[in-house]
Amino acid sequence: MLKLLLFCVLAAGALYAIFLYALPPILSSAKFKNKIDNIVYEKTGIKIVSEQLKIKTYPNLVVQLKADKIGLGINEADLLKAKDFSIDFNLFKLSLQKIDIDYIYIDEAGFRSLLNNKGKNKTSDFKFTILPEIYVKNAEIWVDKGDINSIFITVNDLHQINKDGRTYFTFKADIISDLLRNLISIGRKGCLYLENNSLYADNLQVLIGVSELDINGKITDRTNRNTDLQVTGSKIPVSDIMSSLLYFQKLKEPGKKFIENFYDYSGTMDINLTLNEQGLFGKATANELSANSVLFNVPIKFPNVDFIFNKLEMTAEAEGNLGNEKVFAGVDMTNIGTAEQEVKGIVHSVIGTDFSKKYFPDLRIKGTADTQVNYYIKNKKIDVNYLVKMPKGSDLLYKEAYLGLEDKVKRLLVNTHKDGDKLYIKNYDYAILEGNLVSKIIMGEGLLTKENGHFTPDYITCKTDNDAPVSVAGSFYKYIEGGVFNGDLKYDFKKELLTGIFNIKNSKYKNFDIKSAQVDANDKAVNINANGLYKKSPFECKINALNKIGKQIKIYNMDLFLDEYHVKTGKKANISADEIKSKLKNTARKIDVDVDKWTIKVNLIKRKRVELKNIFVTGSIHKDIFSFNVPQLNFAKGTLNANGCYNYNNNSSDVTVTAKNIDSAVVADVLFELPEQIEGIANATLKAKTKNGFDNINAYAEFSVKQGYLPKLGSTEFMVKKSRLVKKPFKFRISDVVNIDVKNMKALSSDLKGSFYLVDEQIKNVKITSAQKYLSLLIEGDYDIEKQHADLQVLGKYNKDKITKVKILFVPLSWIVKVVFRPEKTKDFYTAKLKEVPDIEAEEAEDISTFRVKLNGNINTNDVKVEMKSIK
Repeated sequence: MLKLLLFCVLAAGALYAIFLYALPPILSSAKFKNKIDNIVYEKTGIKIVSEQLKIKTYPNLVVQLKADKIGLGINEADLLKAKDFSIDFNLFKLSLQKIDIDYIYIDEAGFRSLLNNKGKNKTSDFKFTILPEIYVKNAEIWVDKGDINSIFITVNDLHQINKDGRTYFTFKADIISDLLRNLISIGRKGCLYLENNSLYADNLQVLIGVSELDINGKITDRTNRNTDLQVTGSKIPVSDIMSSLLYFQKLKEPGKKFIENFYDYSGTMDINLTLNEQGLFGKATANELSANSVLFNVPIKFPNVDFIFNKLEMTAEAEGNLGNEKVFAGVDMTNIGTAEQEVKGIVHSVIGTDFSKKYFPDLRIKGTADTQVNYYIKNKKIDVNYLVKMPKGSDLLYKEAYLGLEDKVKRLLVNTHKDGDKLYIKNYDYAILEGNLVSKIIMGEGLLTKENGHFTPDYITCKTDNDAPVSVAGSFYKYIEGGVFNGDLKYDFKKELLTGIFNIKNSKYKNFDIKSAQVDANDKAVNINANGLYKKSPFECKINALNKIGKQIKIYNMDLFLDEYHVKTGKKANISADEIKSKLKNTARKIDVDVDKWTIKVNLIKRKRVELKNIFVTGSIHKDIFSFNVPQLNFAKGTLNANGCYNYNNNSSDVTVTAKNIDSAVVADVLFELPEQIEGIANATLKAKTKNGFDNINAYAEFSVKQGYLPKLGSTEFMVKKSRLVKKPFKFRISDVVNIDVKNMKALSSDLKGSFYLVDEQIKNVKITSAQKYLSLLIEGDYDIEKQHADLQVLGKYNKDKITKVKILFVPLSWIVKVVFRPEKTKDFYTAKLKEVPDIEAEEAEDISTFRVKLNGNINTNDVKVEMKSIK
């Protein structure tokens, strides 16, 4: 027995000696450390990195682990890093006795990785009641949520001690985040403690800027996580509360791009709340709460708002100001913090003209608009109902669009439902209110889908119950006035497809008085039929188009009939292309119209005294250019054909007209106000360019007349005034001078050729040649059609041998020639022009005489100033 006892004592002594002297070197060896590191890594996935790791043993059976630096990591992420790290483990009690750290850094992302490392992470039955004594001089904790702003926590002088059956924690912590306007400090007063496996706060102070929150009561327990916590504070900045709510919202939904509806919060909050297992109770009062809306930057302010919490419900109502108008807001949240959480709210305000001018860049309110928004949120699904009521005399105007019906009480109602990336317009209507009677005019539904972070429309429908007055939507007045409409349409924005029917009756569009217009759209085509009056003349129009309404409209066939079209004279408008573009500057977007075949039939086109009958035009439109052809048209006893193009961008045209076998007397009379000035059958070509429709014309014409003559030029009487050589005034005609019988008009006939430029009502650069046996002429100059005023020069050749025996008023013509054709020595000056005068018959060159005549005045009334000279 003694030997056995002695053996046990020696064995115990040997083990104790090994514990004190042999074990520390073994445990501190690199080989043992690597083996332990590998075992930990295999079991937990945690990688241990250390510097100057040492293990000491003490006689009281305490094992101490010390390291200058130690780090734990998982999956390339850091769990923690520590400096001057030591742990005391009591072998006798088999428990941690003390942890002492000078500095520790903790990365929350690493711990998240550890928790996600399934299969290598095992839970334990660790209990709060066996915590060792802990002292941490400095600690830093980094929380990074990736797509949201991170937070940084510093902890100083963390000290845990056991006293009176409790484990107390005292510390000083600061929280920094871009989401927080002010630094949050915790633990300057009060502490946390563990008792009966539960964590409590004892007057724990939370400082937000200069404001203080005090927290008391049970935070949590290990058994059933019950909470019984009271939070009190005064004058807490609302800006920090909203920043915190934004942060926790992102924590709850990290993938959601959370957008605040308001910013720049100000005001303070007084808090007296109790949180327990039944819910949240108490009141939070906001004082001088204000913010600015993200949309339109409208300020909102509430002097006082009480947020009442009762178990799982929160309610609040308040009156304040929205911009410069009164506003009421209310909210009711139920089942807070549960899967069945619901939010109901209302915002109501009557806004007016001054409000819209100040805050809405494009929207204007005439009079007042009683606006109300009701919303309901559950399971991330949002229902919002918008209601706008307008009394008589009020209206909403957006840019150039407005609702109209100012003499009625009316409403605009829109009910929406948001579910994920879909926003449904469940229904909308525009209605007239008469007492309790609601008369819906326009109604429909729609859908918007979120793409690239923005909602874009999928489709919208629009229908009427019965005939609705066009004035029901004032913006129609930009296009049509008066009348009624009805229809049932759906527009698919994705497919750019319109389906349904639409009718307009007894309306007006510019110069069109529309008796009836019908739109019938199916999946393939849109058919339009319209009839009525255009400038008091009957018209009909039929269109068959591709059903794809976008930036380009494709029309297969367009048939237009017009009874009469009257062309303006063109004096009104010298409108430039820039001025036309300016008039169109408010067009929402440019729409290209492409027409494969356009057929136009007009019974009569009239411009002043010009009348064209039974016009048939075929053409097409491509890139805003209307190309057309008029195959044959009867005019002035002959025929016309034309082709060209019309540019809708600047209302200009380029036209070529060819005339064959037309009566030149009719043309000169009706086109140029030159009655009885020219005779003969003519062929002509006119190349014209027009602006402002056909009001401004710039043209060049060439013509020839077979066996034509100028009767007025030959028969016009010219007065020779009394002079030294002329004792008595007398009249004469050119035909008399050249010995041609004016009664025999055919004696004047010859082939005429000519050209001129036409600029609106002005004929410019006239050049006409006339060749006859004994007389030939070259006529040059300008003519004003409107004023019938001519400024012409006539150069002529005649056979002087044919005037020897002719007398006028018993006076020899040879003497008259000397008196009337007063000679001037300008033959060298007119040599080039005289070469353009056609040749005449003469036996000798000396028999040919030349002269010039200048005419200025109204040649139709003989109110003409004449200068006649013989050229020597």
